[in-house]
Amino acid sequence: MKTIAQQLNIKEFPFEIKNSRGNLIYKEEEDGEWSRWERDGNREIIYYEDSSGYWEKWERDDKGNQIYYENSKGEIEDNRPSPEPTTHITLQHCLDRGFTVEKIEDPIYKKKHGKDYKICYLKLSKRHMIDYCIDDGICMVYKVNPEGTILERKYLKDVGDLDFYISFLASEKVLKKLSKLG
Repeated sequence: MKTIAQQLNIKEFPFEIKNSRGNLIYKEEEDGEWSRWERDGNREIIYYEDSSGYWEKWERDDKGNQIYYENSKGEIEDNRPSPEPTTHITLQHCLDRGFTVEKIEDPIYKKKHGKDYKICYLKLSKRHMIDYCIDDGICMVYKVNPEGTILERKYLKDVGDLDFYISFLASEKVLKKLSKLG
């Protein structure tokens, strides 16, 4: 795939594109290496990626303070305020939403806690799965690639979070099916 400079047949480098506020949003070198930035309304960088596949993303609060950072190497700094759970997720919440229940026999867990644990899971697509481990009281959303490698995970704190992720991931699946139909 051609880079922007190659598509435009640019001969002078570095090739740069700036937004209407004068902020650099794209830069390309003569060798085809490129970088791009996305900014918020306060001109703060919220996303960066380059031609090597490396990326970074940021979230800021209303005062401009960084509250979240993540990069393609899996490094995460999460300082977002965590609201108190409104409704703790239970095994029944998962069952009501069509999860599969499976008892996991883990000798180390059983020795420590005196019992096996149950996990509920809902496979929504080849890339997403939601797991819930009842004994830990934590619900986790995993984003996985087709080979099953975990790309991203997020902890859910209450039933509202659970419903949001189920509907979000399911709607993504529906949208993909609709796009294939034409």
